[in-house]
Amino acid sequence: MRNKSSGGRFWWLLLAVTALSFVIAAAMLGPERSWCIARAAALSVTVDGLGEVPSDHRIPELLIVRDNTMADRAVLHDGPAEVPMLWYEAQGQGGLPDAVTTRGIALEKVTARLPVPLLWLDRGSIVDMVEQHMALWVAGAYGVATAWSTPAWVTIDHAPGRVMWLREIAGPDLLRLRNVVDAPVELYRLSHARSEVPWNDLAQWRHEGEGDPETQQRMLALMQVLNTADLPAMDRRDSLLRLVDVEAWLRYDAALAVMDVAPESFVLLRDPRHGRWLPVLDGVMGALRDSTGRRIADPVARMLVQEPDWRHRHQVLVREACGMLLATGAYDKALDELIESLGPTVLADRDKRDRVVAGDDNLYRVAMPHVASRLRTMRSAQHARGVELMKEDPHDTRP
Repeated sequence: MRNKSSGGRFWWLLLAVTALSFVIAAAMLGPERSWCIARAAALSVTVDGLGEVPSDHRIPELLIVRDNTMADRAVLHDGPAEVPMLWYEAQGQGGLPDAVTTRGIALEKVTARLPVPLLWLDRGSIVDMVEQHMALWVAGAYGVATAWSTPAWVTIDHAPGRVMWLREIAGPDLLRLRNVVDAPVELYRLSHARSEVPWNDLAQWRHEGEGDPETQQRMLALMQVLNTADLPAMDRRDSLLRLVDVEAWLRYDAALAVMDVAPESFVLLRDPRHGRWLPVLDGVMGALRDSTGRRIADPVARMLVQEPDWRHRHQVLVREACGMLLATGAYDKALDELIESLGPTVLADRDKRDRVVAGDDNLYRVAMPHVASRLRTMRSAQHARGVELMKEDPHDTRP
């Protein structure tokens, strides 16, 4: 009898502590937010934890073994391949610090499944990572220079495996890795893709490459065009034609418009085939908007669409992208293939995270039904945006 009484008191005590924790959380966070978080956590245990056993992974499985003597060194195991690597630039992305980080890794050599040596290793919201991947896929399918990316099941030392995303860090070797040119190229990067960061200040840009004097002069010339508000229209047009790949830039901004995103960083690569600046998309975030809600494009794109024929071309490209990617089903097919390949791995990840409360950017543990619901919402929103963009008049040349 004594054992039963002790056991009963234990369970009542546990129930009381749980109830008290919920009351405290409700007082701090609000009842609705607390309920959403608690429900998501409970479903992650009851639905995923007690559900079916995941099948084999359909995406790359990677093991990273850290060097205990040197914190920045590790070995990446990709199947039979063992590749020395370096860690650098770890950074938090919001939410729970241990679960949401982006780390840079540099591989000593590429592998069959990792064809680029410099990569971001992203661990964040499952849905955000899918959106990032699809935005890069859309841009690449539309002829934009983009970073390579792939999901992977990553185990670090003896920690539980997790769904992560490997995304190329665009660098001087981007075109060489794609067999477009034989040597590295010159590149400038503006790390903070925010409207308040001045594009026209060369000191804000980080140069990567050998430091060709002509390349710097061309970058300074582009800054001068952006800085000269009263430049005659003909001079401005001639300068843009000489300095930037106009068609590539219009396609770049059209892809961003279709996906309603902004670049995470601005990357300009000097294409040695013609010497002009080429924009590269190596990551995205939510679109920047002005006070009226309109998407804010980068300064070069805004200057290009001041020319009526280029603005018309931009609108045609947006409509073409919507038709090619959405109306033909290419986007849905690519998304379906991605979701199917991710299925067993997302189920196996017992610590997958996502947003569960509107207006709250923190990430919390979630279950498969939550992920599936958010992906359906993402698909529906993308189709709705495509329908709206297709309605726009391509002959409207107003800036």
